[in-house]
Amino acid sequence: MAIKGEYDVALVFSRDSHLLPAIETVFDLKVAHVEVATWDGTSQLRYKMPYGKRLWCNKLSEDDFEAVRDRPAAPAQHRAGVLP
Repeated sequence: MAIKGEYDVALVFSRDSHLLPAIETVFDLKVAHVEVATWDGTSQLRYKMPYGKRLWCNKLSEDDFEAVRDRPAAPAQHRAGVLP
């Protein structure tokens, strides 16, 4: 998707090392800005970048999660077109 220009920023919220080849490709081709994210207090996905640089890591707390999480509307409110 980045190679096709479908986005310009990749924020990878994962510690799955199987994603490293995709991250490396996007970073090396300079087709999008790449950052990683993790929960505060856990380790981050590590990618060895050139010149000893590291990917920016966003550390999110439980308060951050609560501030942005989706909250489903109650069925009656949804039918009436009223969302909380």
